Amino acid sequence: MNTNTNILYFLNGAIGDFLMVLFLMENIHKNNTGHRLYIITPRNVDFFKALLGAYPYIEVLEGNRNTVTTLALKFFLKRNICITPPTPGSLPLATKVIARLLSLRGSLIGFDDGRVINRALYTHLIPFNIDKLYCELILDILLPLGFQKKQDTPYLVHTPMPDVLKRLGLKKSEYIILHPFASSPIRSILGEELVALVDYIQRSAPHMRIVLSGSKQDTLQIPESLFQKTCVIAGDVSVPELATLIDSSKLYVGVDTGITHLASVLKAPSLVVAHNGASNWLPYYNENSIVIYQIKDDNSDVHDGRKYLESKREGRTRYLDRVPMDVIKKHLHSLLEA
Repeated sequence: MNTNTNILYFLNGAIGDFLMVLFLMENIHKNNTGHRLYIITPRNVDFFKALLGAYPYIEVLEGNRNTVTTLALKFFLKRNICITPPTPGSLPLATKVIARLLSLRGSLIGFDDGRVINRALYTHLIPFNIDKLYCELILDILLPLGFQKKQDTPYLVHTPMPDVLKRLGLKKSEYIILHPFASSPIRSILGEELVALVDYIQRSAPHMRIVLSGSKQDTLQIPESLFQKTCVIAGDVSVPELATLIDSSKLYVGVDTGITHLASVLKAPSLVVAHNGASNWLPYYNENSIVIYQIKDDNSDVHDGRKYLESKREGRTRYLDRVPMDVIKKHLHSLLEA
């Protein structure tokens, strides 16, 4: 591959997707450092840029209808390889067309969503394999690029910011991070459930502080009673500070969402509660995590192993139900006693 090539990945803007793309870009960089690597995203640009301190060879650019002209001027008729992301549904046609126009002198690589027009637009179509976890599926992009895997599991390199612990009155390994917020209420732990979970942790490990993490908007959903307890509300920390908080914690507890994937790429000891998620997104790539889930329309108990999950795929992505609070407490009890 020509070392003057620009490789552009069109991201949908989700944090978990970004961390997986970062993993892909790291593999590309380790294969050949001569390529210019770009992630094009419509949102969360500042968040993603804040994570790139240790990755100076990757650039994040804003990509939406307001910046199409800017992208065209920067990349049109240059040697570009464009990549569109895996998806269980169909990508917007506009995304595919823009990616194809930018890759006229190169190639367009993406995952097959079943549309006939793909044959005219893409130079390489990769099957969307539901039997693979997302982090494994995304590495399939390396093959049409002519690369080999150099790193099997995602891992985030970051610059620690220990001052955040001092500012919040915390000591390393003497607190638990609790992230109950996801992109929708049905995937979150909110209201009375959140209060009950905090009470249980405080009774079971009274020597441990509890740090509730989330965005400023998320913290508006925290019940007032939790502000009166010993919880530390980390709703106003930078992304590098949040990574430091997670990396320095005794345990991370969170629902299956972007910040949980941040904890997972940091290899933090974690309990992941997979409320109403998709089975191929679970962070089994973190060997320090326990992932608990209950498969929808499955009459068996709650499970925590990948083996059972794989046995129940039946040729499709299996979606998950809510995990009962008593099961969450049971797993927490084991982890807190360890």
